[in-house]
Amino acid sequence: MKRRICMVIGFSCYMTGVICAAYYGLWKMLCIPLHQLFAACIAGELSVTLVLACGIKILFSTTLTGFIWCLGYIGYNYFKGDEDPDWESIMSERMKKHKEKGQTS
Repeated sequence: MKRRICMVIGFSCYMTGVICAAYYGLWKMLCIPLHQLFAACIAGELSVTLVLACGIKILFSTTLTGFIWCLGYIGYNYFKGDEDPDWESIMSERMKKHKEKGQTS
């Protein structure tokens, strides 16, 4: 039961990271500044400060998106657990099944 709860919390962390990354990184720092630039250009009110401010937001949007997503992914891995699987026992079971399958055919 505890493992299932940890998986749900981890998945929630991951989905929160994806949603927040899309909202803040892509929508608020990429789409809105591009719309502001387009609207200012159409209205004839384009200024150097607006271009610089929007340019900085646009440049940092991918960095912020990746950072927020990474935080969600780190939370997912924290709750998922980081025990390495026992590869030797997995391979021995696989070889045993393979040998049994070869003997029956």
